[in-house]
Amino acid sequence: MDTPPDQPAPMPRLVLVAIALLATDFVLALVKGAVFRLASGKRMSVIGLLVVAAILFFWIYGLVRRQNWLRWVTIVLAGLGTLWLPWSLAQMQGPLQVAIQVVSYVLIDTAVILLCLRPAAAWFSTGRSPNNALEQARGQQLR
Repeated sequence: MDTPPDQPAPMPRLVLVAIALLATDFVLALVKGAVFRLASGKRMSVIGLLVVAAILFFWIYGLVRRQNWLRWVTIVLAGLGTLWLPWSLAQMQGPLQVAIQVVSYVLIDTAVILLCLRPAAAWFSTGRSPNNALEQARGQQLR
C-alpha cells in the first residue's frame, strides 16, 4: 500500500519496536543508575537524573522524528558499547548488576539490528515530511 505524496509514510512496525526497546533500555538505565547509586551509599543528584532523563527523552523523540543521523549515532554507540561489554561486566559487583547489564545489552543490540534493516533505513532516509514547502519546491523543479 503506497502512501499518497501529501502524507508522510507511516512508521514501520519494526522501527516502532526498535524505539520501544531503546526507550525500555533508557528507563532501565535510569532506574539502575538511581538504585545502584543509592545502594552504594553515594548521593544522587536529582538535577543530574532529570538532565539525563531529558537527554534520553529527546533522543527517543529525535528517532521518532526520523533523524537519520541520530539512528547512525545510536548504531555506532551501541556497537562501541558492545565492544566494551567484557570490561563492563568485569566491573559489576553482583549477579543482579550483571543480569541487568545483560538485559540492557540484549535490548540495545536487538533495537540496533532492527534499525539496520532495510525498511527502517528506508523510513529514516525519507526523514522529512513531504508537506515541507522547500521539499515540495525541489520536487517540482525536478519534474
